[in-house]
Amino acid sequence: MYTKQNIKINTDTEEVFNLVMKKLKSKEPLSIIRIGDGEIAVLLTDPNHKGCAHFYNTHLGRVPNIQEMKEISQNLKTAINDCDILGIPTEKIERGSNPYWSISREMLSNILNEKDKTNNKKFCSMNVHYDLVTLKKLDSILKEINEVYLVTSRDVESRIQKKYPNIKKFNSYKIPGEYKYEDSKKIEEYYPTIYKKIESDFKNKNMSGKLLLIGGGFVGKNLAVTFSKSGGVSIDIGSIFDQFVGKITRGVGKGPNKYGKSLI
Repeated sequence: MYTKQNIKINTDTEEVFNLVMKKLKSKEPLSIIRIGDGEIAVLLTDPNHKGCAHFYNTHLGRVPNIQEMKEISQNLKTAINDCDILGIPTEKIERGSNPYWSISREMLSNILNEKDKTNNKKFCSMNVHYDLVTLKKLDSILKEINEVYLVTSRDVESRIQKKYPNIKKFNSYKIPGEYKYEDSKKIEEYYPTIYKKIESDFKNKNMSGKLLLIGGGFVGKNLAVTFSKSGGVSIDIGSIFDQFVGKITRGVGKGPNKYGKSLI
């Protein structure tokens, strides 16, 4: 049984990288997703909760109806339960001022205990996507593949192809960007329309030996798990896609029309 005390990081970035390479080579499934404060807030499924509404407006530009909120929350719970590696806040982050971190482990333990009785879940840092970049592990992964699936709002194909000419085939699924940080504001039907179209496509293909890089926000977490259930390896790299094009959506200086040096 999971408790607040035994939900702790037990898998480092090197282990994550090794598992990704191993599973790609053996053509076995693997899914890695990360949980941030937005995910914790929307799991509350309360349209009247200030934080819940805030994160929906930030990501989608709107607060969905209650039925859509319930579906998004359930999809997120499914992703948390069914993913192979779950990125969580470090204890240092949890002790910070963000109110959602203080309830994160209790909430996650309740969700996991609904289904998983083995206590075998692998937990890594929620910042694993940054670590994979900093330690050049994502670079090593991309040098070893010839095909990639992308779920992102950013136009990154040409940049990736230029840096990694070994990648000959791109399968890209365009989603709306994080509304708050988009240069041009446009509310689009990410959920349910775009989400369900991508989900259906993933379910109906054999993804064995394929890699998915996804930056789909809290709405799209379960797409990573759906991809792995079809045999593939999925990595939730989130705002790394923004860094690919130099768009600043995290940290100091973030905002619409804010750009710095691009990662690739």
